[in-house]
Order: sequence, then C-alpha cells, then structure tokens
Amino acid sequence: YPLLEGCVSYVIVRGRMPGFTLRQGIDNAWCGTFGNVVTLGAGVVPVQTWYLHQAGLPIGPGVGLMTLQYVFHKTTVLLYATVMLLLQHKWLAANTTGVLKYRPMAYAEVALMIVAMVLLCDSPLAKAEKWQQRRADWLEQLDVLGTESRLLLADKARCVQIFALQALKLFLLFCLPWLCIRFMQLSPLSFARVQLLTSLMLFVSNALPNVAGMCSIETAFLLLFS
Repeated sequence: YPLLEGCVSYVIVRGRMPGFTLRQGIDNAWCGTFGNVVTLGAGVVPVQTWYLHQAGLPIGPGVGLMTLQYVFHKTTVLLYATVMLLLQHKWLAANTTGVLKYRPMAYAEVALMIVAMVLLCDSPLAKAEKWQQRRADWLEQLDVLGTESRLLLADKARCVQIFALQALKLFLLFCLPWLCIRFMQLSPLSFARVQLLTSLMLFVSNALPNVAGMCSIETAFLLLFS
C-alpha cells in the first residue's frame, strides 16, 4: 500500500518536476504515513509538502499537488464502492439491515467538503476588513491549487495512470479481509462479496464520527461484516 502510494506521488509530482524519482515518491509516501501517525491525521499534507519543498518544489504547488493526490484517492474510493454496489446491490440489500442508510450520508459528506471549500472565500466573514489580508492569501493559494489542478487534469494519460494505481492499491487492500477470513475459516463469503463489503467499509466510514480518523473504520467494519 505505501509503495503504491509512492508510485502515485511519483506520477503526480513528476509532471511538475521531471527530475523527481520513484524513490523520492516512495519517501514522500512514508512522510505522509509519519505525518498521519504523529499528528493524529492532521499532518499528512504539511509533512509531504515540506519533503517536496526540500526536493525543490515551491510550497504552493506542493500543497496543491498533495491536495489533488487526496482528491484522487477519495474519488477512487467513491467510484470503487459505487461499482461494487451496482454489481451486487441486490445481495447487499437482502443480507444487511440498516447499513444502506449510511450511503447517502457518505455521498453527501464528499460533496459537502467541496462546497465548503468553494464558499469559504466568498463568506461574509471573509469580506470583513480585518480578514482582507487573510482572504487575499487564501485566494492566492486557491489560484495556485487551481493552476496545478488544470495542468494535471489536462494530462489525461497521467490521470488514467493515477486512477489505475489508486484502484490497484484499493483492490489489494480489500483483499486482506478475504485472506484473513479464509485463514481463520470464519465465513463462506465470496471474494467478490468481501470486495464489496470492504469497499463500503472505507466509504461509509466517511459518514461516521471519528477522532483523528480513529474508530470510524472499525465501526463500519463491524456494521458491515457482522
């Protein structure tokens, strides 16, 4: 999983820094893991941005690219779970109780994050005089993010590579519960059904309350697999 995260970083950053190596991409992924652990989930992008800055990438583009990496990850989680639902919705509805009600909440949360970012710089608070400088700084950073987004999204081949790596990463991650269940002889769930339940576990966890990313995934696992 971290190695594939490193491949994603490599593909994303090399478009901005042609000299960026796969080894540096993997190092950047481990920096994200370190930041996630020591700051309880809040320091992934800052730590990775610091690493990229040390490698020669300005802070603004670094923040933009690492934010886009997070967006690609979340989008792939959403698409993976949606495809699994379309293929196995009838089985899920017949064999679970109360789980599907969390699905709209999970979709809504992803949309809410996007809307919140758009409204932030247009809020009445941001127009107050004492907020003008902060608002200008935010707008400047958003301009950088927008520029990096356009450059990356215009490169269709690179976007396909990123989504393919993200999908492979999630596929391998979702294989782990199936392997563990078979090893412990706990359930006759098929491979495809475990893929469905695990993808929904990660997706539904977005709609559950958590403290620094903890407890929501464990709760979603219990909801779905029990």
